[in-house]
Amino acid sequence: MKTKNIILYRISKQLLPEISDCLDDINLIREYKYQILQYDNLKETHFNKNVCLAIIDVSNHSDNIEIIANLKSIPAILIGKKDKVSGTLKKYFATGMIDYVSTPLVKSELIARINISLRLRGYVKKVKKQNRKLVKRKNTIKKSYDKVSRLREFGQKINSTLSIDEILEQIFQSVFNFMKPTSFYVAIYSPKEYCLNIPYVQENGKTVKPFSISLNEKRPAVECFKTGKLIREDNIKVSDEYSEITAIAGEIPKSFICVPLYSKDKKLGVISVQSTNENEFKEHHINFLQNIAIYSSAAIENAVTYKHIEEQKSIIEHNHSKILKSIEYARKIQNALLPSEKYLDSFFTDYFVMWYPRDVVSGDFLWVKEIDDYLFIVAADCTGHGVPGAFLSMLGISLLNKATFQRKRTRTNIILEELRNDIKSLLNQSFEIESTDDGIDLSLCKINKRTLELEFSGANNPIIISRDNKIIEYKATSNPIGIFLKEIPFETT
Repeated sequence: MKTKNIILYRISKQLLPEISDCLDDINLIREYKYQILQYDNLKETHFNKNVCLAIIDVSNHSDNIEIIANLKSIPAILIGKKDKVSGTLKKYFATGMIDYVSTPLVKSELIARINISLRLRGYVKKVKKQNRKLVKRKNTIKKSYDKVSRLREFGQKINSTLSIDEILEQIFQSVFNFMKPTSFYVAIYSPKEYCLNIPYVQENGKTVKPFSISLNEKRPAVECFKTGKLIREDNIKVSDEYSEITAIAGEIPKSFICVPLYSKDKKLGVISVQSTNENEFKEHHINFLQNIAIYSSAAIENAVTYKHIEEQKSIIEHNHSKILKSIEYARKIQNALLPSEKYLDSFFTDYFVMWYPRDVVSGDFLWVKEIDDYLFIVAADCTGHGVPGAFLSMLGISLLNKATFQRKRTRTNIILEELRNDIKSLLNQSFEIESTDDGIDLSLCKINKRTLELEFSGANNPIIISRDNKIIEYKATSNPIGIFLKEIPFETT
């Protein structure tokens, strides 16, 4: 235990007995065995003796006091007249560390002031100790904050891109800013190839050619990936498990860390650092890599998902282009089957046709044919739109040609009956669950070119005639061309 000292500086012969008497009566001084040191000329070495209190007589001495500046945080009692105490001398003492006692001395007052000053010294030491702890804690918190800030910044950067290459570059920079491994790589799981692809490898500051590790191999990275657990080896030479390991690329490491990359329960890959030195990696390196792995896992998963989506998008766009080209060609075929404007002009002088497909191809069609003295006109609406409707429309045109040209049918109702039977037969329609109920709604008109008589039969679609500023509607039979629950014969008007 260090001796605690009280310094008496320039105490006059008149004051010395009174001050000594006061010091003898203070229990605190007797209990802790304070040593009283008396100096007329202070030296800096005097303050290296664990000084707890300085009692200074300033009654007759106000010059050469610069040495007192060394006291600073040491409690001091200045004895003398108040006008001597104030002014120049005060600036040499820390706030709250100086006390004043006027002469003539009052014993009780001096004893009280000495007790307070000695206790103040103890409090100051405690405060200093606590302050050191607070500074240390502050520095620890600052380091933690800086670490969190760097990780947050890393997370923001790494999650701001969907490029695997940019993500790997960010991981590389962060790892090499924090530690100095001999080599470093990020392995990404490939389910199709059942391996860990390693597109980015750095060894001794150089980029190594990418390679892959089969998941059937016995290697630390494979074990780390499969188990989802961190693997650390400080000395491969003495390791029972990895002493026979060979290098895939570059030098054989002597120590390494493998950290798994995963998101929720989905395994993504491995981050690994290696060193040609033994015992290179410490606990804080592991903590850092585990934090890096958390941010990296989310970023890599997003990038891999994005890459997969882009690949699927490319395939879809390619297929979509092929389908559009096919549909566009189908539109040309469908247009070729419809009556041309030149063909219609040969029969009509005042007419219009409204045909606006909702899609590229249409389920609506117009059919006009001249057979002997008759002109047949059909406006039809097939089930569905686009490609399904277009298929049915082409089937309808083919069956109309068959009924009129091959079978020589001229009665409109007979043509519709045969059309219905053909549709039901070709589409295998029945009332079974898996059967289709596709059909055609149409209006069929036959005009006798010699007599100008019109014959009409309709499947759900009526005919509208404008004559003498009047609109006349002829109803159709309430049946489609196709299967129907309550089939009735088609009528003729």
